[in-house]
Amino acid sequence: LDRIWAARNGELVEEGIVHLGIFGTFQKSRQIPLVLDALEILHSHNVHGWHLHLVGRPCEGYEDLLSSLASSPVRDRVTIHESVPLERFLALLRAMDVHVALRSPTVGETSGVVVQGIALGVPTIVTNVGWYAELPEIVEKIPEQGGLFKLTAALYRHITDSDRRRRVSAETNSFATEAYDIRSRAEEIGQIIVNG
Repeated sequence: LDRIWAARNGELVEEGIVHLGIFGTFQKSRQIPLVLDALEILHSHNVHGWHLHLVGRPCEGYEDLLSSLASSPVRDRVTIHESVPLERFLALLRAMDVHVALRSPTVGETSGVVVQGIALGVPTIVTNVGWYAELPEIVEKIPEQGGLFKLTAALYRHITDSDRRRRVSAETNSFATEAYDIRSRAEEIGQIIVNG
């Protein structure tokens, strides 16, 4: 119901469209140009059933992103949601069919937005580096270097195969239900403390 509410309470009303999202500060390490390059390849091969949502806050390099987007052949398939309130941010994340969360370079940080997306059962694509490489197999991983064609192939599979999207979403949801259950984690911590 939350997913339907989010899809009906904003821009996500176009039926038959796969909604892709990049969430967080619009910084260079999020690899947004790489995602645009992959989507341009798909566009050039007549794969059009998608819309990319950039949801987050501007930072250094944002003007460069806007400039490259303005000249991109897929610019009409991209919506920027700038500095939205937290409730709207989470509603948009929940409404995505695929969360693209690339990161390079990384300093080993954990990504709160990736954890949140997984917790919401959203199929996720990450860079195979640092903390992201340690995520479970339900998360699709793209090489840090030379990953354009693997990313393009991953996006193609997600966009064109609705059964696959549903299966990965169900697997992600199942993983999140177990891995992010507070009671289970508290019991595990309690056992560690008791057993030393």
